Amino acid sequence: MSLATRNSVASIELSQATAGAMAKMALLALTLLSQTAQAEPYVWQLPQGMQPPAVPADNPMSTAKISLGRRLFFDIRLSGPGYMACATCHKPELAFTDGRKVAIGVTGQLHTRNTPTLANVAYLARFGWAQPKSEPLGAVDS
Repeated sequence: MSLATRNSVASIELSQATAGAMAKMALLALTLLSQTAQAEPYVWQLPQGMQPPAVPADNPMSTAKISLGRRLFFDIRLSGPGYMACATCHKPELAFTDGRKVAIGVTGQLHTRNTPTLANVAYLARFGWAQPKSEPLGAVDS
């Protein structure tokens, strides 16, 4: 099997594993959030003059959701390969980047871009550089 074929097969397997991990994450999130239906409202701690991001009225922010998001962000079990978390590349101590000129992908390949910061992503209508034509997120779509 050629190197290109092996890379293609690995990429497909990784995509399937990532989809499975995302399904696990969604199920975990739904389970945990359903247990906290009467969750404590979240109090935004923002710099003076900065407005809170848009949040759907039927899905208000809560301390439970913040806690769940933090847990999921650092959980390696949710990645396709099972050894990386969001925080592997988006390091809080490096302004949620990896500090590299170009990102290193999950399979070790070098990307053409750097790891973008996650600072202020709650204010973005779209998220992710890999799919620039993605649909806007509902909370900020007006």
